Amino acid sequence: RMDLSPSMNTNMLIVDSTFPISNIQKFTTIQQAINYAQSQTPSALSPWFIYIMPTNSGGYVENITLQPYVHLIGMGLVRVEGTIAGGNYNSLLQNLHFSYYGNSTLGSLRAANCLFRVTNDDTGHQLTLSANILLNCGLLNVGTAEFNPRIISSGSNVFVNCWSNIQAEINATDKGSVSSLESYSFDF
Repeated sequence: RMDLSPSMNTNMLIVDSTFPISNIQKFTTIQQAINYAQSQTPSALSPWFIYIMPTNSGGYVENITLQPYVHLIGMGLVRVEGTIAGGNYNSLLQNLHFSYYGNSTLGSLRAANCLFRVTNDDTGHQLTLSANILLNCGLLNVGTAEFNPRIISSGSNVFVNCWSNIQAEINATDKGSVSSLESYSFDF
């Protein structure tokens, strides 16, 4: 289930918030909030929700290691430049725009309303997908056509209402499809 409507008893953290909310921990980086939530021993009955506010500087520049039962939710247009590791199906990414320069692999993620973007300007850079569950997500490889940018699947993905800017190479073990907008220059 992709709906993250937390109850009043939910554990919540805010990243980069300027709102005067009391009784909620606030952090300046996403990974600090993830690390704190993980130290509180999250579980299926006691998950942690991290609400991430947009920044005025264009986004968060950090590599993120996900943890089970720690959910990341963007509040508005939240950009994150860096890698994503530690994916598992017990946590969810929602309303986030991830960007990385070079090869990037997304594995075992559960995401809704997210954009995953790689940028490259030389041969061989690709976005590789493995065992993800993606709902309403965009996949972009913003590279020059002459360098053959690729979005490839190594299998076991579930795609629901997803799209890409170039033809995604889907594996036979994937469920669903990725609609292609067929434009190398299409970007956000």
